[in-house]
Amino acid sequence: MKDTVPETTLEACESLLTEHRQTESLIAQLETQLQLLQQPSVPEEVYAALDNAAKAFTTDLDRHFACEEQCLFPVLSRYAPMVLMELEHENLLDLRSQLISAIGQCCPEDIQTAGKSFIKELQDHIGREEFGIFPIAEQRLSLEEKNKVIQSMTDLRGQMSHQPPSLSAKVGRGFEPISLIKPLPEGREVFLEKVAQYENLTLKAMGLLAGHQLKHWSPQRLYMICLEGKVRFESLEQDRFLLPGEGVIVDPRLEFTLYADETSHLLFLNQDIE
Repeated sequence: MKDTVPETTLEACESLLTEHRQTESLIAQLETQLQLLQQPSVPEEVYAALDNAAKAFTTDLDRHFACEEQCLFPVLSRYAPMVLMELEHENLLDLRSQLISAIGQCCPEDIQTAGKSFIKELQDHIGREEFGIFPIAEQRLSLEEKNKVIQSMTDLRGQMSHQPPSLSAKVGRGFEPISLIKPLPEGREVFLEKVAQYENLTLKAMGLLAGHQLKHWSPQRLYMICLEGKVRFESLEQDRFLLPGEGVIVDPRLEFTLYADETSHLLFLNQDIE
């Protein structure tokens, strides 16, 4: 008789938890360096150490977020919406950029403000995942789904461990088909999925069920285009209806609300700006 592994013994998020502990170690190192800014005169080597501490998050967070957004969230989104987690990722990457920029300006006050904000948001995000998202994954995902998540994360980490080839090294050109209008999963009022990312541009497909709304904001400039349906866009005490082929450009961090008169599909295009 072939042995079977009980489903409860396989932890889909085990490697992500390990990365969280590594991230907390980096946070502790950053906090140590931030404390040195309280000196009356801050030596140049402190700024250099701060820069190294902040940039240490670059590879780790990029890889961690990629594993979640490309491997875990697409599978888990069948059971719970992952929109807020992806928004938190965007916000954390923006805060990380602000911190690195502040360190480059060598302004202790700005560095302290940016550093404390980044640390707090990152710690809160880790807590929300470990006490909310990860338990849902372990409870709801099937053994097959867990294996799929684990294998895809292993493959992705392997790919990201190597530098991508330069554009000059690529031979020929190609194309990649994408789908922007997707049916909403059963029981879901809103659906947001990343469909492509190229350098500083991120394309996401969103679906919103008729009669429901979504409050949203983005740390990057957002280009929003209605593909299907009828949506009312509201912000700054103004509103307008978006029909297929119409859209709006939203400045970074501007809060807005979408109301779906009909079940609607939209294209979100985020652009990182320096």
